[in-house]
This record gives sequence, C-alpha cells and structure tokens, in this order.
Amino acid sequence: MDEIYKKYFDSVPSYLTIQDKDFHLLDANQRFKNDFGEIEGRYCYQVYKNRSEKCEVCPVEKTFRDGQSHSSEEKIKTRNGNDVWVIVNTSPIYDEKGNIVSVMEMSTDITDAKNLQDQLRISQKKYHLLFEEVPCFISIQDKDLKIIEANRMHREAFGTSFGSMCYKVYKHR
Repeated sequence: MDEIYKKYFDSVPSYLTIQDKDFHLLDANQRFKNDFGEIEGRYCYQVYKNRSEKCEVCPVEKTFRDGQSHSSEEKIKTRNGNDVWVIVNTSPIYDEKGNIVSVMEMSTDITDAKNLQDQLRISQKKYHLLFEEVPCFISIQDKDLKIIEANRMHREAFGTSFGSMCYKVYKHR
C-alpha cells in the first residue's frame, strides 16, 4: 500500500515535503525534486530560500508547536534561480502515541496570480494618474446623478462635492 501512496504523493501538482522538528527534509515529491534538487541532508530553509538558518516566521515550526495546520504566502527560489510565489499549508503527522513526529508542507505555486495582481496594480496607478492629471474636468455620477468621484482639476474648480447632485454643482439648479 505504501507504493500507491508514494505514487499519489509524487503526482501532486504542488511542492510536497515532509520535515522533522529540526527542519530536515525527510521526503519530497517529484515536482519538488525537479525544481529544487535532491533533499538528502538538507534543511527546508536552505532549499527554499538559500538561508543558513530557519526563517523567522515558519508555518512548520508553528505546526510542531501547537499541532494545528498553518498557512502563509512566501516567495521561494528554485535551484535555477526562478522566483516562485507559493501559498504554504502545513499538516502535522502523528505517531501511534499521538506525538507529532513530522510535518507535511504543501506549497502551491501562485506566481501567475501574483503577476496578474502586479499588472492590475500598475494599470490602476496609470488610470489614476491619467484621471487626476488630464487637463479637463472629470466627474463620475451614480444612477441618481450624485457625484461620487472627481479629478484634481474638478475638485480645484468646484470643491469637494462628493454626494452632491451634479446639476446643483454645475448649473446651481
């Protein structure tokens, strides 16, 4: 039966590792080994972040401490130098006496989502700059014709009139 579980372990599309309380990598799935190399004699913090000591905030450490699953968002680096953003989830592994003997860490690649968030943030900054600096009055009204947003030039000419009816601000009607 162990062979079938190892097959499932290796086929998971995330990075899976088993770590002891000293953060030694005891086992890793094939995807992890492909991107980070062999694990023998290595610590997670060496492999994931090229550090000489454990990370200050470590979900594996928290799991050993309280027996709960923990998660975090991390940036790690593969052995070929690629940065990968991951969501880390940990789960305790118990022996027959109920003691935590190791922790399974699953790191799911969210790099594409992070890149899209960055692109969205850049687009929003450009839109905001254009909206604020265009050399004309711009206001946005809701369905009731109340001003809900205005650019810098509009605010300088008409004041901060958010919530006011546009026809009152523009035509004093």
